[in-house]
Amino acid sequence: MDHTSSNIWIPAFDKAFQAATALKANRNEDGTMNWNFVEADVYIDLGKTDFTIPVDQINDEFDFSCEEFIFDAKAMNKPV
Repeated sequence: MDHTSSNIWIPAFDKAFQAATALKANRNEDGTMNWNFVEADVYIDLGKTDFTIPVDQINDEFDFSCEEFIFDAKAMNKPV
């Protein structure tokens, strides 16, 4: 997937991903992210939009966003 393309649903995905990763409820007891909870919240939020997005594209964007999140968190010495 070209992550620089102008897929109109990407901003909605990014907003949902950022909201889900900010939730304390989506953290494990040790402070690491519970990615299953994050993914579920992203799907719930995207389900509230008018976009019809192929699941493989959502999964690709989720994987890309997770990798980016983990890279940034490690750079700031935060648990991931």
